[in-house]
Amino acid sequence: MASTSRDTNDASKTAWAAEPERQVPAPKKPIANLNAFTSRTTVSQGLLDISLLTANVAQLKFVLDQGVDQSYYYILVTLLCLSITLQVVLAAMLVYKYRDSPWKMMMMKGSVGRV
Repeated sequence: MASTSRDTNDASKTAWAAEPERQVPAPKKPIANLNAFTSRTTVSQGLLDISLLTANVAQLKFVLDQGVDQSYYYILVTLLCLSITLQVVLAAMLVYKYRDSPWKMMMMKGSVGRV
């Protein structure tokens, strides 16, 4: 019995060695204009930030409409105001940081409006 298991092991090794080497697929074509892609990604993330800000404002309005009788009123108002404030500060910092770079270069190259 032991000799047959050795024979099957040898046969599986030779069968594996007989397989041809697999070809590695060629890398995908790189993105043509990485700056335009990055700017579009930044804009889409900005739109998500605006939707989060809008949701927080709607939640704050709902909490304020419910009134002080709610059990966690002050905590909710404080946290929502803090979140809205941080989002506005972050948006202002991003506008200050990217005020010239992507849009000015895109306008000069004429890539605004192309998809």
